[in-house]
This record gives sequence, C-alpha cells and structure tokens, in this order.
Amino acid sequence: LAAPPGTPSLLSTAATQLADSVAGSRRALDRLMSENYVPTQLWPRDPNDDATLVATVVESLDHLRGCATLNKLRSALKQRHALPRSVKSVPLRAFLASYCDLFTLDGAHVYLRQAPLRFAPPEPPGVA
Repeated sequence: LAAPPGTPSLLSTAATQLADSVAGSRRALDRLMSENYVPTQLWPRDPNDDATLVATVVESLDHLRGCATLNKLRSALKQRHALPRSVKSVPLRAFLASYCDLFTLDGAHVYLRQAPLRFAPPEPPGVA
C-alpha cells in the first residue's frame, strides 16, 4: 500500500532513522579516534549516538568475564568497527566515565558494572 501523497512512507522513515543512527555512531567513533581530546573534556553522552559503542564494550567485557584493560577495549573497538586509526585512551576514558552506571574504571582496567536491560540475561522461572 502506498502512503497518501505528501506523507512519508514507513520505508523512507525507517531509512532516515537508520541514516541518522549511522551518522551518530560515526560521530562517536570519530570522537574516539580524536587526538585533540583533553583529559578534562566530558563525553557528550547520547544514548542514540553511543548505542553501538556501548554494545561493543558490553559484549567485549562480557566475553572477558566482566573485566578488561583499556588496551584490550581499544583493540576490540578498532577491530569491531574496522577503524582506520587507533582508538585513543583519553576519549575512551571520557566515554566510559560518562556511562559510570554501566562501567567502572580502575586505573587501566574496566569492569562491567551492569549490562543494559537489553543485554541482561533473562530471569530464571519462578523468580519475581
């Protein structure tokens, strides 16, 4: 069924949302590779732009039993997203600090504090 004239179709709306999501993820990835990030600079937390990064870090930490070094995470992000340059430690620290509800930084180690709801394992039957 065609959408009425002047009304965006469901397909074009979905394509626009996907394009916005990809652009947001690209901005966040570019920020991670920035050599101009200073240690006092806060990460502009945006759950839409950062969703891909959060998912990658959660999956990496989950795979490594909840703990990894910054270097391992930098490597995982670079490999997973086929980045042309390395992920820098300063913006990665800023990113992780902005999601302190999910991750804990302790020196060069990162710990998974809690997985986002969509990554949480299902409750066993009978547990309320």
